[in-house]
Amino acid sequence: MTSVVAQVDFGTADKSQALCRNTPKGNPYATDLMPIQEIDDVLGSNEVLITQVPDDSGSSVYERGRDEESEDEESDLYSGRRVDLHVGGEGGLVLSIADSEFKDCDTPPHLKSHPVDLNSLDSSDDDDYETDLEFDEERWLNPDRRDHDTTGKNKYLKVCKDMGVSPVSYFLKHIQDREMVMKFHGLGKDNTKAICIPLETNTQIETLNLSGNGIDTDGALFLVRVLKENFFITDLILAENRIGSAGAKAVCDLLLSNKTLVNVDLTGNRIDDKTAVCFHEVLLKNHTLKRLHLSYNRFEENGAKYFKEALMENESLEILDLSWNHFSTRGAVLLAEGLQENVGLKYFYIAMSGLGRDGAEAIGKALKNNRTLLELDISYSRIPADGVCHLASGIKENDVLQVLKMGFNPFEADAAMCMLRALEQNESSAINYLDLSNVLVKTEFTELLSKISETRTLQVIFDGVLTECQHSKIPIEEMVKFRQDPIGVFKNYVTSSGLSVTDIFTPEESCVLREDEFRNILKNVNELNLTKEQVKVLCKKLSVNGIIDLSQFDEQTEEEDGSIKA
Repeated sequence: MTSVVAQVDFGTADKSQALCRNTPKGNPYATDLMPIQEIDDVLGSNEVLITQVPDDSGSSVYERGRDEESEDEESDLYSGRRVDLHVGGEGGLVLSIADSEFKDCDTPPHLKSHPVDLNSLDSSDDDDYETDLEFDEERWLNPDRRDHDTTGKNKYLKVCKDMGVSPVSYFLKHIQDREMVMKFHGLGKDNTKAICIPLETNTQIETLNLSGNGIDTDGALFLVRVLKENFFITDLILAENRIGSAGAKAVCDLLLSNKTLVNVDLTGNRIDDKTAVCFHEVLLKNHTLKRLHLSYNRFEENGAKYFKEALMENESLEILDLSWNHFSTRGAVLLAEGLQENVGLKYFYIAMSGLGRDGAEAIGKALKNNRTLLELDISYSRIPADGVCHLASGIKENDVLQVLKMGFNPFEADAAMCMLRALEQNESSAINYLDLSNVLVKTEFTELLSKISETRTLQVIFDGVLTECQHSKIPIEEMVKFRQDPIGVFKNYVTSSGLSVTDIFTPEESCVLREDEFRNILKNVNELNLTKEQVKVLCKKLSVNGIIDLSQFDEQTEEEDGSIKA
């Protein structure tokens, strides 16, 4: 026989729903809570002994008797009480009370044979009952894996507390995002170090943008040391952070071993010319990096030599931005020569590089043979009119380039027309965007552009259209100068004609004129020979809501006099 100890629960509000909690010892049926209806009417002890007794019917029969260790004589009253426990019709446990087994007591009528289906029990009542199903195998066998924080949030909160800095709520909110964009959050060196700790184990963030946070060299060194352990970040953007040359060298050291970073942006970080040799090594050895942004730094002619060699050897880099550095004309020519041998670059930005005529000629040669470059920016590069002609010769033979930006260079309408004719002659040209900002064009330019646009998509940006002069033909260069400083040039016209501003606008005239009155006065001064275009530009400069204040001429005179005295 097998014995089990049963603890009867009398704490329920409804005595008819009292439960008997069983701790089995080899008994497969006594493993759940079993309700005993009105058990407190017949049992005087909470704890009784249940003994399994063989039964002829094959069902499991339990005999409740006095606990051997209990000296409570009252429990003898209930010895011999039988409880039938067997499998119900649908597999559930059924408990019935056999009143015939009670000794020397009257059995209450309502206790006679009351079957209860254990399937109706709510498992939620078993809150405190522990079974082997509740054993957390993962927690005990692999505690490190269970507690591993893949986002690094817990580490970040702890390190902020240790360093005495306030956690950045934006960082916590987006720490599980693929992109962490924290531009101009004012992090500084210390907060950057705190952010670095969770980045070492973070597996969610792929793009890290910390532009404009003033992390300085120390912050950059700490960040790079941590990122050597991170193999999930692919885009690292540290623009405008004053990391200096030391920070840039650390980033280069990271790129020599890292095989996941594809985009690095170090724009505006005061990186000097000596660091170019480090980037040269990176571009020769790293074949994963696709985009490198180094604009607004301090690279010069010596650095251009290293970049030229890198361009000639590297075949994996797709975007290189070296705009607004300190390249001289010779340095810019070296970059153009490097482009001639490159076979992988798709976007090349060298605005404000001082190309000049020789650089433009080298770029033209590169365009004749290059079959990968899609976009080229050579704005603000001091390219003269004859330099544009060299560029045009390259455009005639190129069928890959799509975007050409060459605005804010010292050439005018005739050079712009030369470029547009080159596009017309090259029927296979892929250029769909041509930027000629700050360049005036002639009417024939717009007419040719309309003709080309009938057969292909071409957007051209230019500053305006020059119209033919009615009174006299003036050079385009002079018209451009007039547009740049209409008041100053107008006063020079007045002086060269032997007149003065007071001669044109007599004292009797009011200091404030309507725009149409101003036009009529200038129209009658034949000595100036002003064209309609010049008058229009002058009115646009002086007019405020259709009213022109003539005192502006005197104000500029005073400014000029003051600058001369200084």
